[in-house]
Amino acid sequence: MVGVGEKESYTAPERNQGDYYGYYGWAFSSTHEPGYYRTHTLVRLTTRLYDVKTEKLIWSGMSESLDPDSTNQIMDELIEVLIKDLKKNKLLPKK
Repeated sequence: MVGVGEKESYTAPERNQGDYYGYYGWAFSSTHEPGYYRTHTLVRLTTRLYDVKTEKLIWSGMSESLDPDSTNQIMDELIEVLIKDLKKNKLLPKK
């Protein structure tokens, strides 16, 4: 784990103009209904794969998870992406 931090995002108010008369509601909401900010938890991980015989680094990757529900969720998502990339780069032996 490289670190855990926070990331803030802004959500603008919904702008649904609709028909001609709906324009008045849109204009009112765009000036009187503010958007909102939300703080997210950001987890950063570094993964490294070494050749056991030579002890050389053969693959490295960094990942970020936004608002993970659990450590298991982070690991499951990371393993899925990792295996896909290792296959793409032909770093996994064929079955």
